[in-house]
Amino acid sequence: MDPIVAQVIEKLKQRNAQSAEITYSKSNDVPSTGIFVDNANLVLKQVSIELIADLFHLDQSNRWVTWILQGLDYDVNFQLNVSYHALVGRKLMIVRAIDSQGQPVRPEEVAVDSVGAGIGEYVLLVRGAGARIANHADKNFRDVSDCAIVGIIDSFDK
Repeated sequence: MDPIVAQVIEKLKQRNAQSAEITYSKSNDVPSTGIFVDNANLVLKQVSIELIADLFHLDQSNRWVTWILQGLDYDVNFQLNVSYHALVGRKLMIVRAIDSQGQPVRPEEVAVDSVGAGIGEYVLLVRGAGARIANHADKNFRDVSDCAIVGIIDSFDK
């Protein structure tokens, strides 16, 4: 094997084993893209709900979104740790509303799963105030969720 090819393969093996932790702060500059060369796995700590929303909408006016998208071009795996107490320990799922023919009627959105739904299951969603109180007996609890899964649909007629 060519020595240069062997060096590249060794560097890729080392990179795949490397990870780094970065603390997110909207006011701080994003790290250099050079971190993508040395690390295949990045943990972004203390991520805000706003960054999650901007990522969902691919809002490239947010420099952190642009930086993360650049990392994906480098084949970096990201783990985002959301730092909002109301979401700790809650399962979030990407859902899409469909019509009776199974065709999407709205773009995908993120919902808090309050019933333990599985991937590919049909679910019942509530939005707004209903979503915010779906998981809490205390109606005064302040929640950030705007969409919640409150039921699993076993079957439906078209």
